[in-house]
Amino acid sequence: MAHANPEFALACRAHRDPPLRHQTPPPATLGQLRARMRQIGELIDIGYPVAPDEREAYRIWLQVRRQDRRQAAREAQIRDATAEPRGGMHGADKRGERFAEPKRRLPADVQAGRVKLRRGTLTR
Repeated sequence: MAHANPEFALACRAHRDPPLRHQTPPPATLGQLRARMRQIGELIDIGYPVAPDEREAYRIWLQVRRQDRRQAAREAQIRDATAEPRGGMHGADKRGERFAEPKRRLPADVQAGRVKLRRGTLTR
């Protein structure tokens, strides 16, 4: 997988292309880089002519952002899959509960085990 660091991805381009082709000044901070990429994206969206090197930088930026989001989603999947059972190794003996579910309050008839058809609708 490519690096999830947008500054590194933009710097890698300098090794791939000769430095005389792309002469955009480097951003001083990551915030400035994000603002510039957002600005380039807005210009591309409205059809404004954008320099080819800026278009390439924006393409790399989008690619790295997608990879970053996919990596975060994969980390969350792995974190959930390897989660410790509630109560540790003794959790299944007490209530049979494997994982701590999000706290949500169910309606009283559902908690009592009764079945109600068409919840939230009027009777016909």
